[in-house]
Amino acid sequence: MTQPRPSLANAILSEGGQSLPDLWRILHSNTDLWVRFAAINGAKDEGSTLRTVAQAEEALRKELMSVEAIAWQALCAAAGWTLTGAAALSWCRNAEAGQVWRSWAESGQIPEASALFLRAARWLRPAVLPQGQTVSQLFAASGNDYNAVCASLAARPGSVWLDYSAEQVSRAPEFFQEFLQASPIGLMTASRIIDPMQPASGKAVEE
Repeated sequence: MTQPRPSLANAILSEGGQSLPDLWRILHSNTDLWVRFAAINGAKDEGSTLRTVAQAEEALRKELMSVEAIAWQALCAAAGWTLTGAAALSWCRNAEAGQVWRSWAESGQIPEASALFLRAARWLRPAVLPQGQTVSQLFAASGNDYNAVCASLAARPGSVWLDYSAEQVSRAPEFFQEFLQASPIGLMTASRIIDPMQPASGKAVEE
């Protein structure tokens, strides 16, 4: 078969023939588009532009699934780790959750409920997210990794209960307190809080 792009001879390509730098560039361009238009559409997957980006990225995920994790890590390490690059790693072949969260930390981004963080968190492969019904369960499942906990909360809003008391929350890092209070996360409301002394039952604390 003739190489459609002779300049890419011997380069690592995805199943669809994309070079890794091309995939990296497209993903980051899409992130910029998403962040820009999310400011208009409330950081939700609404609006024609965001829907178009979402549809195109189904194909990008399939391309990444044909790329070995070690190859994607090498590219991102050279280019500089970003939240988008770390999220993309989660879709690569043989990628492990530990690799993803180490790469996420390498981006140097403190968890915050920004459009950029929400976008990256919701792009993660569900299998790498810590699972649990409560925030304490997420911490236990992630080995007390704030990045993983915050990303899991952002990726599936409304599905986790806050089982820490107000006093316990006040002792948490300031960025985490702000994250919990942010409207896209919405955990610091009576409807998402359960008695920390009771098992996670889904029962809200009485106001």
